[in-house]
Amino acid sequence: MIKIVDVTIRDGGYENNWNFSLNFVDSLIRGLAEAGIEYIEVGHGYGLGGERDFGAMAHTDREYLDLINKININAKIGMFANVNICKVDDVKLAGEFGLDFLRVGFIGYRSPHPMSGLPQLVGEAKRQGMFVSVNMVLSTLYSDKDLLENLKFIEDLGSDVIYLVDSTGGMLPNEVTRKIELLKTNSNILVGFHGHQNYDLAVANSLSAVKAGADFVDGTLLGLGRDLGNAQLEILINVLEDSGYNLEIDSMKLVDLTDSVVSSLFERSRGARKQNILMAKYGVMKHSLDLAYKIAEEKKVDVREVLALMKNKNIHFPTYEEVVGYFVRGNR
Repeated sequence: MIKIVDVTIRDGGYENNWNFSLNFVDSLIRGLAEAGIEYIEVGHGYGLGGERDFGAMAHTDREYLDLINKININAKIGMFANVNICKVDDVKLAGEFGLDFLRVGFIGYRSPHPMSGLPQLVGEAKRQGMFVSVNMVLSTLYSDKDLLENLKFIEDLGSDVIYLVDSTGGMLPNEVTRKIELLKTNSNILVGFHGHQNYDLAVANSLSAVKAGADFVDGTLLGLGRDLGNAQLEILINVLEDSGYNLEIDSMKLVDLTDSVVSSLFERSRGARKQNILMAKYGVMKHSLDLAYKIAEEKKVDVREVLALMKNKNIHFPTYEEVVGYFVRGNR
């Protein structure tokens, strides 16, 4: 089954300098887990130790680690580590608090020692019992030969996952397909994809990655993230489900979570809101959605019940009388 990684706090924090209160993080993690998200990434955008050189967060790594250690949920919580920033002691600290997974990123394109520090961080994370991913930042710049050399090295380190990362958001779906297929064909470990939205293709690229065999894909609520953001999680889940993938994730709980927890913190125009997602999911236009809200309020039911009725009964241009008639007759 495809695994979804939520990176709202880690990558989305680029939009507010990681000014997330402990209460916000607690509420978000619990809400994500309740919706069925299995992997949740928290912490500084630059990873463990990022607060030393790239600006403090609202709370320290230690404070966030202490919080997540106390949250009893059915989900795995992890952090990011950059080989140029994170120290082995940072990984040890995370291990002491029982961090579930660590994703180690490196920028290796045409640099003299691209993977310097990678063996130490991966090795320590594995010793601490963590599930480990190695993320190839700026993957778009790697040739096929580079990718396969990286894959061999990363496999030998004992990493559980290798990630293709579209850091600049410039990859096209056919490129994602080809590179994921290359990694899957030659890999003995799991393969993931992390997209960005600069070409407005993060969701499309994530779908291409999954179709090509990717085991993991990432997203953020509201599409929050560096530059133009990441794949919007609420949309990504719906697109994957509509494409036939059973994720066992309640996408509408994610929509409600965005409305109740995230939207108030991030006032921005980009990112599809609840009404956009409802229209796409149930195949209705704005006037039909407005009617559904009106009837839902009158009948004291969730608007999605009304929208589902419209969809199931093939009511494309609903009238008030027609839809209410089903409620009156009890034929829903």
